[in-house]
Amino acid sequence: MKNTLNLFISHSCYYNDTRTKIIDFLVKYGLDFTVSGITQQNYDITTAEQFKKVIEENVQSARCLIVLAGAKDIYNEWLDFEVSAAKKYDKPIVVIQPWESSRTITILKENASRTVRWHGQLIAEAVNQVV
Repeated sequence: MKNTLNLFISHSCYYNDTRTKIIDFLVKYGLDFTVSGITQQNYDITTAEQFKKVIEENVQSARCLIVLAGAKDIYNEWLDFEVSAAKKYDKPIVVIQPWESSRTITILKENASRTVRWHGQLIAEAVNQVV
């Protein structure tokens, strides 16, 4: 019997419908998982420090951090904090590189356990390989 994986999808994936597409890919390719997520609906977050605390708790309980890299990806403190938390708790990081982008920011290049292109099967395989 397979264990259900708890995955943390980076907040860099919250624009457009990227997060939903990643979840759909993982379902399509047979991963048994839950997703840690932070929304206003499930947390009463009013300060940056509260947000950092909740991110850290969610990353700590996750088996893997999933991050989308690419042209829209700019350095920001939340991405840095998520990656730092993953390193602190020895969590693997799967970086998804969109087809139209060949650039990945340094923090992701240096810390990725696996980097894959935007393809459902590749993403699912990468998660399975690192957990």
